[in-house]
Amino acid sequence: MAATLTLHLGSGYQNYQNPNVLNRAGSQTAKPGNQVLPNGPNYAWGNVGNTGSDAAPQATISFYFCTPGGAVDKWKYFLNNLIGIVPVNVPANDTTGQPVTCPDVWAPNSTAHTCMIAVVQAPNDPLPPGFMDPETTPQIGDRRVGQQNLLMASMAAGTTQAVAFRAPETAGSTLRVTQGGTDGGAMPAMASADAGEGAAAVEFGLLPGLRRDAGDVARPLARAEAAGTVRSLTVGEGEEGFRELWLHVPEDARPGSTAFLRIEAVQADRVVGGLAVLVRVE
Repeated sequence: MAATLTLHLGSGYQNYQNPNVLNRAGSQTAKPGNQVLPNGPNYAWGNVGNTGSDAAPQATISFYFCTPGGAVDKWKYFLNNLIGIVPVNVPANDTTGQPVTCPDVWAPNSTAHTCMIAVVQAPNDPLPPGFMDPETTPQIGDRRVGQQNLLMASMAAGTTQAVAFRAPETAGSTLRVTQGGTDGGAMPAMASADAGEGAAAVEFGLLPGLRRDAGDVARPLARAEAAGTVRSLTVGEGEEGFRELWLHVPEDARPGSTAFLRIEAVQADRVVGGLAVLVRVE
């Protein structure tokens, strides 16, 4: 018999927002969450399970990140940004999982949209041939792979800005943005690593049209320009690419408070991708 390693423990989450692949922001003992410090230190965290009848004493979990300044549909964009590889001993029939913190410090090369991916394998549960070939697409639905799409915005009270993001979308899909609270709404495992000051009541919406200038960055935007924002939109032919999330933090927002949003791409009533958004009040 063989081990059957998995990063798909539990239920109630999308592949792009896996609660078994998180980050410890600031220290190796910080609570795992969806907050990432733009300048570090950050420590990747994973939870590895095994539904097989054999233990995997020589398993490893590898962590990668990518800033989608263009596309993230190939393994090569992640393989260029290895965070670290950590050994883990996973017992047989372990549906709770073995938590692992990568000791290698990392920081994203963007202040906004960052994707994290983790991959598990073992001598008695090897990856299929060509599974991580640089020109292949990461199979985030595979049990061995966990992904975390993160969008970070740090804003002062009373400020407004538009944050660029690239969602996994195709023509005919619908993009929608919702607010889930600092506890991640239906996904408590997605709680912010630093939400001690409570929830921030931010205003938000999607700006219609594409982001024309290059770069995965935020830009100031007058509050009056929010008149054209929507909570959902349909992607037309030739309209795939960078879009913008409009955000406004009220004057009375408390420093240290956070807001948790989700941007989801939906096709035929099925969520096919998206990202978590964490807004922190400075």
